[in-house]
Amino acid sequence: MPPSTYGRGLRGLSLATIATISLALVLVFFYAPLDADQGFVQKIFYLHVPLAIVALGGWVAGGIFAIQHLRTGERKWDYRSYVAIHMSLIFGLGTLIRSQIGSVVTAMVIYLVGFVGGIAVFNLIRAYLIHGDWVLTAAVSMPAIASTIMVSPEKVYPEAAPWWVGALVMAGWSLVAGAIGVLLNRRRDIS
Repeated sequence: MPPSTYGRGLRGLSLATIATISLALVLVFFYAPLDADQGFVQKIFYLHVPLAIVALGGWVAGGIFAIQHLRTGERKWDYRSYVAIHMSLIFGLGTLIRSQIGSVVTAMVIYLVGFVGGIAVFNLIRAYLIHGDWVLTAAVSMPAIASTIMVSPEKVYPEAAPWWVGALVMAGWSLVAGAIGVLLNRRRDIS
């Protein structure tokens, strides 16, 4: 790779990040006192809360980059938004799933198997059942495909729906998931 690909001070920033994270983990496990009620288990909050804060910051940055892309039309803002959103998704999964291995496997299944498997299923439907290009456009109904279409700077495949359709589908899935969560938690409410 050409040297201009790397940012200035990246090596120093990487070393400072490693040192800071190492110091934070030492402080969490050896200096911070145990909680009176929960004991050692409570220390997982020292991992989950910062992950959630960084994920939120990444979503905000992705939105700001997307707005900048819409204002200027420059591709660099689109790519920055794409990266920020995907990094935030990884941090968000790390917040929700307690083990790092579990979050990595879940992310791989959602994005790789979900997208590739969904496109394969819709291609089979198009090839053997319904012979129309609109079948591949309808693949946006799957969340993994909708999110990829929504954040991709280019068309993912020729029959892909526009990015805003992916955004509407993801908003719809979010509303459905939120409604299911509210209904399930209302049953468990003891107040």
